[in-house]
Amino acid sequence: MAFDSYLAERIRILLKNQAVTFEERKMMGGLCFMVDDKMCLGLVFHKKKKQDLFMARIGLEKQKEWSGKRSFIPMDLKGKTMKILYLLTLAAMI
Repeated sequence: MAFDSYLAERIRILLKNQAVTFEERKMMGGLCFMVDDKMCLGLVFHKKKKQDLFMARIGLEKQKEWSGKRSFIPMDLKGKTMKILYLLTLAAMI
């Protein structure tokens, strides 16, 4: 599984500091952080882009604000676009 272990540790620390109960699962070629049995955050290596991407569950309000930005990519699973899961380039998060 290809994902940035340093970034994974940073996510763990963030969730623990916020007292969020979470579970980690290796899936989709990366690492997902599950909250209430739902994918919340994750790290994946995008083969076409050849870079690490951050996966996040994004609310409708932020989706409207961020849509159209090149660094904000709707997540696609087996040809189906997910409505609430998005991939973000790590550069977009700085």
